[in-house]
Amino acid sequence: MESAAERPVGSIVIAAYNRARLLEKAVRSGLAQSHPGVEIVVSDDASPDDSVAVLRSIGDPRLRINAQHKNVGVRDNWTAALRMARGEFVVFLGDDDFLSENFVQRHLAVFAARPVLAAVFCPLAGISADGTARGVLAEPFPVDEATPASAVIGKLLASQIFLSGWEQKETGGSSKGDCCGDTAAVARHEEA
Repeated sequence: MESAAERPVGSIVIAAYNRARLLEKAVRSGLAQSHPGVEIVVSDDASPDDSVAVLRSIGDPRLRINAQHKNVGVRDNWTAALRMARGEFVVFLGDDDFLSENFVQRHLAVFAARPVLAAVFCPLAGISADGTARGVLAEPFPVDEATPASAVIGKLLASQIFLSGWEQKETGGSSKGDCCGDTAAVARHEEA
């Protein structure tokens, strides 16, 4: 059993499938975090491309890889990734997304300032393959205010969430430049 000093503060969790080109950027954005206490956990859902080889080539001890032997589906792959997480806080990151270098540090500051929070969400900016910003998704709740969790996800959380506004997502070079359709989240990790 690891000591509290060995346990990472945050786990960046990625469930991956068949996106080797974008996955490497996602992982490297996690490894580049300004906060030192971060691990990156990736569960690959038996991708037919070279995703696992790309992950193994990164060679960083903060990266932990689970390579599924057969395709288990999105839910079970996310579950496998989350079960590997050791951090007190968990960042859910899509395999086609990336984080700014201060993402974890800034979100941990929100948790420190508001210890009652269970999760922090932020909208993402659409970025085309050439690096052009394509806009930010509309925010469904007030930015920088705590919102009752019931207003967001029913009664699944018994606390509050906090919506902040500063992250980016790569859209993969859509010819129309559409914005992304998801958000990034950081949550307190309570082992089952």
